[in-house]
Amino acid sequence: MKTDDLGQSYKYVDNDKITPHMLTLHELGELIRRMGIQLGFRPVPEHQVTSDQTKTGKRYIDWVWKDAKTNKVIAAFEIEGANCGMPAVNKDSNSLGAIRCKFKYVLLYQARKDKHLKLKAEIKKELKKLTSKKITLLLDTDLMGSDIKEFMKQFKTA
Repeated sequence: MKTDDLGQSYKYVDNDKITPHMLTLHELGELIRRMGIQLGFRPVPEHQVTSDQTKTGKRYIDWVWKDAKTNKVIAAFEIEGANCGMPAVNKDSNSLGAIRCKFKYVLLYQARKDKHLKLKAEIKKELKKLTSKKITLLLDTDLMGSDIKEFMKQFKTA
């Protein structure tokens, strides 16, 4: 899977705040799309789920991967800036809690224009809450810096 065109923002800024493998919002969405296709799933953006915390009773998960044959959701992904606060993570937790699938992720991107979005300490403190709901929180650099093939292996048996 081609990824060498992603995480290149650092080349275009006049400072050293952005480093290799930091992704923008759009690059992270594109990475999710490409991985899903590579694995044989059907990537779907803005997947609707029910929510008792909104007036409309609906929420939208940024991306899901569906089994191409059964249409069953295999994985769900919410994307946030690494500098988001707990309200955004709580919203994501609510959305991901409303879907039945084995793999649930909140992915955090760190590059926006020429800024490095830093992970807030409050998010680190709440990590146990997400883990207890079987939601994994990952930084963009965790995905890009590691072997993406290794990350993708877990989905091959899904």
